[in-house]
Amino acid sequence: MTQPRASLCQERERDVSTGNHVEVWLKYHCLLQLQYRDRQIRFVVQPDNRGFQAIDFLRPEADEIHFIFVTPDGQEITRFSYGPALSGSPQSSGTPRSR
Repeated sequence: MTQPRASLCQERERDVSTGNHVEVWLKYHCLLQLQYRDRQIRFVVQPDNRGFQAIDFLRPEADEIHFIFVTPDGQEITRFSYGPALSGSPQSSGTPRSR
């Protein structure tokens, strides 16, 4: 008899909930490039009117992570920080700007 296996979705949900993975959803934007340097993750995105894109990646080993969203020409759209020093919830450092 075959033993049931946990689905990959359950493992992924566990990784996201334990902090091993980060999941970011882009609404009306498309990811062009993801750059990681020090404790900053820079998302180079361009407008896209087709809905949303989910991005899932391993969480960098840092207590605090800074997410910066920019256009291909380097214009900052928004930024926020995340980490235990911030009570475990994202802290925005500005109002998202629409293009």
